[in-house]
Amino acid sequence: MSISRPVVYVAGPYSQGDPTENVATAVHVATMLMDRGWAWPLVPHLTHPWHLIAPRPYRDWIDLDLALLARCDGLVRLPGPSAGADGEVDWAVEHGVPVHRLPLAWSSTTALVQLRSWLDGLAVGTEVER
Repeated sequence: MSISRPVVYVAGPYSQGDPTENVATAVHVATMLMDRGWAWPLVPHLTHPWHLIAPRPYRDWIDLDLALLARCDGLVRLPGPSAGADGEVDWAVEHGVPVHRLPLAWSSTTALVQLRSWLDGLAVGTEVER
């Protein structure tokens, strides 16, 4: 089996506002990417339950996120204020990882067409033969 979808990092608000709602939004976007067969999403928000079970210092989570981001083909930035997500975008830009910013109405037809076009243009570094 050949895996040729881009792997994209889903960056967005986590602690600003309600973390549970923010995690749900990230999961909804990631699910849409998978369901449509457009990308393999990496959702750093899913460390939320890990942190509830085994808390770690904030810096550990940021370092983990950047290590994972370094292995991605692109970054999708969810709408909303987030110093952490803004830092991930800055890191991505500095390291040549393409970034796509979703608008607030991310599920609109126009936004989805733009996202799909951006994803189609990514260089996929995930070709794996199994």
